[in-house]
Amino acid sequence: MERHRSQPYNPNIANGFFRAGYVETWGRGIEKICEVCKEHGVPVPEYTLHLEDIMVKFVSLRQQNVLNDQNVLINDPLNVLLEEMVLSVIRENPHITQAQLSQKLNRSDRQIRRVIKELREKGIIERIVSRKTGQWGVK
Repeated sequence: MERHRSQPYNPNIANGFFRAGYVETWGRGIEKICEVCKEHGVPVPEYTLHLEDIMVKFVSLRQQNVLNDQNVLINDPLNVLLEEMVLSVIRENPHITQAQLSQKLNRSDRQIRRVIKELREKGIIERIVSRKTGQWGVK
C-alpha cells in the first residue's frame, strides 16, 4: 500500500485490467482497488507476495454481515439498498404492482416479492383495500 516499483508480475493480466479500464496507468491499480473497497465498506484486499507470483484475497460484502439467530443477514447492504429503492418507488406511486416494480427497478419478480414480504413483516408497508385494486401504504 506504499510506493513501489511499477512493474507488473504478470503483464498479460495487467494489460487486461488496463484495457478493461480498471487501471489508468501502471502502478495505480492497487490504489484504485483499495479506494473502491473503502467506498463500499469492504476491507481492503490482502496481498501476499511470493517470489514469482502475487495472491490477492478479497472479502465479499456478504461475509461482512453477521447472521442473527434465524440465519438471516443483519444490515445486508445490498438488501437495504433494494428496500430503499422499493420504498421510494412506492411513495411515488402507491398503486404500483409488484410486476411494475420489478420492471421499473430492473430486478427479478422473485427479488421484488422477497423485499415486499420482508417490508410487510417488518411493518413498514401494508396493502390497503385489496390485492388487485388496492394500494401500498407506507408507515
